[in-house]
Amino acid sequence: MPLATQEHIYQHERIFTTKDMEIAFIEREDPGSYTAWHWHDSIEIIYITQGSTEVLMGQNVYRVQAGECMVINSGTVHSTRNLEGNRCILLQIPLDVLARYIPDAHKVYFDVPLRSEDERTNRRLEQMKKVICRMRDTDRQKADGYTLRFGSLLYELLYELYHYFRSEWTKLTAPQDMRKEGTRLAEVIDYTDAHYTEAITIAEIAAVIHLQPEYFCRYFKQCMGLTYLEYLNELRLSFVYRDLIDTTLPLYQILERHGFKNYKLFRKLFYKRFQCTPGEMRAAHARNQSTPMAGI
Repeated sequence: MPLATQEHIYQHERIFTTKDMEIAFIEREDPGSYTAWHWHDSIEIIYITQGSTEVLMGQNVYRVQAGECMVINSGTVHSTRNLEGNRCILLQIPLDVLARYIPDAHKVYFDVPLRSEDERTNRRLEQMKKVICRMRDTDRQKADGYTLRFGSLLYELLYELYHYFRSEWTKLTAPQDMRKEGTRLAEVIDYTDAHYTEAITIAEIAAVIHLQPEYFCRYFKQCMGLTYLEYLNELRLSFVYRDLIDTTLPLYQILERHGFKNYKLFRKLFYKRFQCTPGEMRAAHARNQSTPMAGI
């Protein structure tokens, strides 16, 4: 589908929805990326067609391989890590669009496993992936009236999700309501994006949304699942990672550029996140770029 006109702003990502369907549908080739913690006001579906990616949610790390499909529910704080390169189909369906067709959409989430030992569940997963592939083919061909065909496939996909993978949030399992907190947190995220290279204090960032520092710390952790300092350093790491693979700048210049003043702390955080050194990261990326990706 052509990307145009309507724009939704999400944390760390600017998503352009299709003019007719109001969803994002993108075929994407990613040579390597690391995206810090963020959320969407949409259902996000990542179907890996070549390579792999990792999705971090809470304390869990999901490695999504070629031929597998990851469904991330609206308001779920997550991070993505693609160190080896991949190709994927990305769908993002805003919750407002979903609510037109699904009763009480805000109470519903989709529990879609990457894989299953249950034969019936696997058949349903394969059917869902076939629908996504038909959406891709329809988008590529753009035959007369293709928006009608694309729309019918979108409804089929929503039906598969709703009919076979639907669950309902309970008081115990419901996540923080990011739709309600989104505007407030966006001020924090925007300020951090603009000043992350500087030494931001808790008092400074708390003042952005007029909270006392102690309350801000509790509020941010409750919403995001990590402390503000952890978030700030993760954001810096995402930019350091990008420069490591996209430039030949020496490491000390990259660290200066992105606000890391404590080299020892940086090395500790980098190794914890990537299980390698910056030099090993660069070398691995160069090897991956010269090796064709295996996939479906």
